[in-house]
Amino acid sequence: MWGQEEEAAFQTLKDFLTSPPILGYPDFKLPFELHVDASASGLGAVLYQEQEGQQRALCYASRGLSKAEKNYPAHKLEFLALKWAVTEKFHDYLYGHKFSVKTDNNPLTYVLTSARLDATGHRWLAALASYSFDITYRPGSSNADADALSRLPEHHIEAESVQAICGSLQTPAYAECIACSATVVEESFAAGQGLRALSCSDIRQAQLQDPVLSVWITAIEQRKGPRQERQPNGPHRALQQEFNKLTMKKGVLHRRVTVGEQEKEQLVVPSRYIRTVLECLHNDAGHPGRDRTLSLIRDRFFWPGMTADVEDWIKKCPRCVRRKTLGTERAPLVSIVTTEPLELVCMDYLSLETSKGGYQHILVITDHFTRLAQAIPTRNMTAKTTADALVNNFIVHYGVPKRLHSDQGANFESRIIRELCQIIGCSKSRTTPYHPMGNGMCERFNRTLLDMLGTLEPRQKENWKSHVASLVHAYNCTRHESTGFSPYSLMFGRDPHLPVDLLFGVDSNDQGREPLTKYVDSLKKRLTESFHLAAAASNKASERQKMKIKNSEE
Repeated sequence: MWGQEEEAAFQTLKDFLTSPPILGYPDFKLPFELHVDASASGLGAVLYQEQEGQQRALCYASRGLSKAEKNYPAHKLEFLALKWAVTEKFHDYLYGHKFSVKTDNNPLTYVLTSARLDATGHRWLAALASYSFDITYRPGSSNADADALSRLPEHHIEAESVQAICGSLQTPAYAECIACSATVVEESFAAGQGLRALSCSDIRQAQLQDPVLSVWITAIEQRKGPRQERQPNGPHRALQQEFNKLTMKKGVLHRRVTVGEQEKEQLVVPSRYIRTVLECLHNDAGHPGRDRTLSLIRDRFFWPGMTADVEDWIKKCPRCVRRKTLGTERAPLVSIVTTEPLELVCMDYLSLETSKGGYQHILVITDHFTRLAQAIPTRNMTAKTTADALVNNFIVHYGVPKRLHSDQGANFESRIIRELCQIIGCSKSRTTPYHPMGNGMCERFNRTLLDMLGTLEPRQKENWKSHVASLVHAYNCTRHESTGFSPYSLMFGRDPHLPVDLLFGVDSNDQGREPLTKYVDSLKKRLTESFHLAAAASNKASERQKMKIKNSEE
């Protein structure tokens, strides 16, 4: 049986295989070596490079066979493995570089010069003609790496089975449900049932059925804590430490915490709904990192072991593993200081592959103080398009900035932009030549947006224009590490209301009904306090960054 010991051994092996010194980073100044193999159940390949006299693996790849491919003879499967590994899996590494291929199938070494190929073989040969490589035979006993991967098939699952499973699930759709076309909703959520709001009785029933929470609900309602010797460790011990913060609201267990001077009540999530919360606030929120996901959850929910659950969820999230980059780049030094929203607004263009409708670019606009971002897809980067997008998608929604900052692109330095700034009473500044880091906030958000877009499925990437608005909104709703607040709350003075709040009946802005004048006064007070705290946090982050850079240079 597969138990904890077996799982620990498997995870240890996986960690060794996917981290230095076994797994390395590519050096494009050195030649690559590709090992390929095929079996009756799949294809396998490993990309290597000799670095400092030692062979290091760079990438592993494998896949199963389609129904038609299972009928291929052995020599054709070996050819398929070569074509798939070179032109599909490792194209970004191998195209434009000389490399060698190792195979345990001797006839494959002659395939590039063979005239006895069928139509499919000639198409594959044409696809490989753009690459420069040599094929070398080696015995099967020396080709165990690619051979092992070719024998790990991804079994085909019938569509009916997938639809049946999806139809039985309740799929919260946060990121896509905010701003996307009907076709995108049909593509992404045709099988789901959508959100169904849970009543207080539903949540209370789930808490009472939870073996841990039911004990503490009984203790609170009886006004006494459980006997401590019965709660030695684990979730019970965590709730024992939080006992004075636990409270009942409408018959449902909550945890009362203080953030700044604001008191919040977090819903204590029963175990059956933990997965739903993680799907809503990670998967459906653009796949943010650990800290941003935790920030979204802590604004609303609590459960014992929450941090560990979030870390484990993200570590095993297929899209995050497949797309998110390692944070090895050092952030640029921040020297610009702002003290209120719209004091400085930065803009930049991000270019991508063409989406449906001919959209190739994204105009990124960020407010320096709140970190609020907007991303407007465009078909071109002309000055007129830039001015129209700035006015219609930012200024009319948020107001006129005091200063507009950009690089020295012709579209940003055009007469149209200068006249626009003169009409609305906004000053214009720019980065120094060949120094894009002077617009560091936009540059950093560009990387974040690319990571979020990278988590989309291949079909969704073809129409990325329809997903940009929802992903950016997800970013604006998460707490920023530099300010300690979400961009949304700093700009509007209240926390965003998300679909998951409707699902669990959570109101992060629940302060009771109050007269309009009192609400305005309290809003001003909250904004003033938030601005002071955000400015202080931003300054501390800037100082930490300066010290980090100074220490690394010494």
